[in-house]
Amino acid sequence: MFTPSNIKKLINVTTITFRKNNVAYEVPIYPNTLKPYQNNLIPLSSVVHTHSIYKSVSKGLLHNKEALKAIPGENMDQKIEYILRNGHDKQESMTRDYNTERKTRNVGTYLMRKIRYRGRRISLDEAMEIVKKYDLSKDVKVVGNNIVKDLTAKDADYEREKFKVRVDTRYVNDVTQTFGIEHADCWMKMDGDVLRKVKAWCEQRGIGCEIRDESEDEDEVIC
Repeated sequence: MFTPSNIKKLINVTTITFRKNNVAYEVPIYPNTLKPYQNNLIPLSSVVHTHSIYKSVSKGLLHNKEALKAIPGENMDQKIEYILRNGHDKQESMTRDYNTERKTRNVGTYLMRKIRYRGRRISLDEAMEIVKKYDLSKDVKVVGNNIVKDLTAKDADYEREKFKVRVDTRYVNDVTQTFGIEHADCWMKMDGDVLRKVKAWCEQRGIGCEIRDESEDEDEVIC
């Protein structure tokens, strides 16, 4: 009998899962056999560990006959075949979902530091809801920058986070005139795009600069 204890011994187990009406149907198969089977290169008997359909393979819980009526097929093998041709690798799906969630969080964290909504910083939950509306196929920073550009261009309620920059007083006028920056006391305020240009300008001339987030002076960076 196929049980959780057997699964631990059968280290080469891949679970194919199919959902219908919010119910999961799982079939345990040998690894690397799904594609060959779907391409009609090997028979069902070479794919499955057992001719059964489970609620949960990891727990060894079988579906009853009533539940299996939802799956097309005249017999168990036909139902299993349907699941194998329409389902997906459970572990791959879980890994994909985990990676997507992690990337969404990373981009969301990036957005929290880069934009404001009606003058305030957005929460991580708000940022993640925004991120879910965008394509995540590119690098975190690229995705984040694209979202910032899109939001600030389309919605006046969103604005780029401002940074405060301080340089040697001998060069303040040069910087403000070159980049058209507002200047208060010893600090100059600018967004991220201008900041990158100012940093490059200072580095080319060997001038040190001190950078702070406008809203979090304690987050100090020396460059």
